[in-house]
Amino acid sequence: MTDGKLVRDRIPEIIRESGRHADVRYVSGNDRLAALAAKLREEAAEAAGAVADRNALVDELADVTEVISALMSLHDIAQQEVIDAAARKAASRGRFDTGAWLVSAIPAAIRRYSTADVDAQRVQWIPDRWTATFTGHEHAHADLRAHSEEAGGIARDFIHSHAGGDPVELFLMAMAWGYRPKDYGPARTQAVLRADGAEEKIAAIVQATRDDGAAAGWRALLVTHKITGFNMAFGTKLLYFAGYTTEHRPRPLVLDARVRAALQNLAPGTVPARGLVREADYIRYLNLAEEWASDPAWQQAPDVVEFGLFAG
Repeated sequence: MTDGKLVRDRIPEIIRESGRHADVRYVSGNDRLAALAAKLREEAAEAAGAVADRNALVDELADVTEVISALMSLHDIAQQEVIDAAARKAASRGRFDTGAWLVSAIPAAIRRYSTADVDAQRVQWIPDRWTATFTGHEHAHADLRAHSEEAGGIARDFIHSHAGGDPVELFLMAMAWGYRPKDYGPARTQAVLRADGAEEKIAAIVQATRDDGAAAGWRALLVTHKITGFNMAFGTKLLYFAGYTTEHRPRPLVLDARVRAALQNLAPGTVPARGLVREADYIRYLNLAEEWASDPAWQQAPDVVEFGLFAG
C-alpha cells in the first residue's frame, strides 16, 4: 500500500469540489489496519513537531484522536476501557507530570533501534547462485528460496527456526544470509565445505554452542575445530544462529569488521581495535550487549545491539 495514503472521509469530495481529480479506493480488513497504523505514525509525528505551539498542538492532537477513534471502532474498544487502562497504569507507574527522565548509558546510535528493526530486516540473496553450494541439501535450498520469495528476503527468524536442525544446513543458511547477493559468498562457502573434516567440524561447533553456550562455541570455532577459511566474521554468524535461542547467557552474536569498528567508537576497550580477538574479548562484547539490552530505559534484545552496531 504505497500508492497513496489514508485521508478523512470528506477529503476526496473537497478535492473534486475544487475542480481537481481524486482517484479513491476504499480499504478494509488488514489493509485498513495497516493504513490506520501508518496514519497514526504520521499524525503523531506532526503532533510531536507542534508541542511548542499550543494552537497548532490542539489541531494536531485532534487528528491523532480521530485516528485513535477509528482504531477503537475497528476493534470495538469502548472509551471506558481505555480510561480504565490509563488509570491502572497511573496507579502502578505514575504519570508524566514531574518530568522524570530515566538516564541511559546506551549510546543514542544504538538506542534508536528496537526488536522491530531486527524482525523487519530482510537480507537479499540470489538463490540460483547458491544452487551448487547447497548440493546434497536441496530441500534446504528450496525452503530458503520459498521463504525469501514470500518474505521479500531472508529473515533472521526463519534461520532461528532451523537452529535445532541439521548443522550443515544451518551453516549454509547462515552463509547465504551473511554474504552480499553478488559477492563471492557461494565460492567461499564451498571452499569451507571442501576443507578436511569440514562437515564434522561444523557439527561440533554447532553442538558446542547449543550445549554449552557462546564461549564453548568460540573455542570450537577458532581453536579445537577450526576450519581453514572460516574465520571470526562469518564463524560468529553460525554461533549466533546456533545458540541465540537457547537458555545460555550471554547469547552469541555476530562480531565482524563493521561491528568491531563500531565498538571502537561507542564502547572502546570492549574488543581490540586491531589484531587478534580472544575469547575473553568476545565474551566481554556479549556481556555488554546483554547489559545494554536489559537497561530499564530501553529493554530490547542483545541482537538489537549487534544490529545497531552493524547499521552504525
